[in-house]
Amino acid sequence: MRATDFTHDDYQLGDRRVTYATLKREYVCEECGGRLGVYYSLSLDLNYDPDAWAIRCGRCHSQRFIHERRWQAQKTEAAEVLAGLPPELRELVE
Repeated sequence: MRATDFTHDDYQLGDRRVTYATLKREYVCEECGGRLGVYYSLSLDLNYDPDAWAIRCGRCHSQRFIHERRWQAQKTEAAEVLAGLPPELRELVE
């Protein structure tokens, strides 16, 4: 997902506004499952730039994030797929 139009209290996510509290409570990093934060990159000229705001993972700094329920569903599905593989393929994946 891509966040845009940052304000003091919320941001635009697709066609709806999401508060930062909701972001921190319900969304996780798509790469590692880490918690998210809202960051501002200061430029050398110190002019306000709305594109300098970004939502990033606190652990791996990825800007890709998904809803926590979807993250859990993907983990469960991956475990089921792994369990269904033949033993020799399972060893290669693990």
